[in-house]
Amino acid sequence: MRCKKKMTSEEVVAAAVEVLHREGFRELTARKVARQLGVSTMPLFSCFQAMDSLVEAVEQEVTRRMKEYQRRPYTPNPMLNIGVGYVLFAQEHPRLLEFMLFRQPASPRSPEEGLAEAVRDILADHDQHHPVVGMVMEGTADGPDLDLLVKGRVFAHGLAMLALTGELGAMPQSEIIRLLQEAGEAFMGWKKSQEEKHTGR
Repeated sequence: MRCKKKMTSEEVVAAAVEVLHREGFRELTARKVARQLGVSTMPLFSCFQAMDSLVEAVEQEVTRRMKEYQRRPYTPNPMLNIGVGYVLFAQEHPRLLEFMLFRQPASPRSPEEGLAEAVRDILADHDQHHPVVGMVMEGTADGPDLDLLVKGRVFAHGLAMLALTGELGAMPQSEIIRLLQEAGEAFMGWKKSQEEKHTGR
């Protein structure tokens, strides 16, 4: 097998992502990445000292690709777009999402704190004057509404899992948007009713 003397880490990561996309994370080995590149395994380790380092770089690349989906303007609502992008990524790249879920480490932070940070990171490139973006990025007097963020995340994650297992089928983007939008409106309606109940209105 021909050995290329020069190979960039980007080429190696791209080849590893292709193996991951085609065969799943259990088949992500140095031998299969090298085969994808048409080289021996030696050039891989001139870019990465160990397989663990390559897997970490693959994780960063898959995260970047998923966030790119979540930043796309499917609708005028950036928060809705995060959920839509997550489900579409699961639908089109189920093995990449499976890898991300498998790699997700336990965090000392609460799920709400981790979610708020992830959402802020995705929204950082959006128009900060958008009312939804402003609410999440700057928070209200009590900070961002983490309860609504968590409910939206749970619903979007459920759809993404259906996509990952193939149960969502070829559901069109418009239907995914409708489901997530209606769920968001239902959560906000529930939140308003709870607030009215507590204020005695």
